[in-house]
Amino acid sequence: MESLVDQRACVKDQRHRIQAASPGFTKMFPDAAGQPRALTGLTDYDLYPEQWADRSYALDEQVLSGERTVDTSQESFGAHGEKESLHFRRSPVCDQGGQVIGLLTRVAVTSNSLQTEQSLRESEQSLEEVEKIAGIGNLVVNLSEGTWTGSAMLYEVLGLSPQRFDLERVDSPR
Repeated sequence: MESLVDQRACVKDQRHRIQAASPGFTKMFPDAAGQPRALTGLTDYDLYPEQWADRSYALDEQVLSGERTVDTSQESFGAHGEKESLHFRRSPVCDQGGQVIGLLTRVAVTSNSLQTEQSLRESEQSLEEVEKIAGIGNLVVNLSEGTWTGSAMLYEVLGLSPQRFDLERVDSPR
């Protein structure tokens, strides 16, 4: 199962050139044929529109000049035109003597998790409404364990207390 938050990262030197990038980060910048391209040696000005590159450069400079971590978020569009919410966390990369020699940028694409979370909330609300309308609730049967559980509405309608029931103890017609 894929993560709901897609993590991507790159490392830049003090001159803002990419020195290493995760596969997910390189996929953000496909070549003309739609394939990930080599990013080593490129700067944000090679990858982003000038306005975004200016902003990214300024944030990188904050980290390179001593700020511990810089967090930002922005909306963007993915490779297929879908809207993405991006969270950037920039942190310094230091040598053994503690001198800042570059920065690590981590990008979390949170659109999928936010959409999934919203979808689950809507489904849960819808299910609660259906339970109220139906006046009975729901029943979950776990055949591998031989147990069943019901919703609070079902327990209320049947006059039972919420607990798991063993199906082998329940009389059933044979």
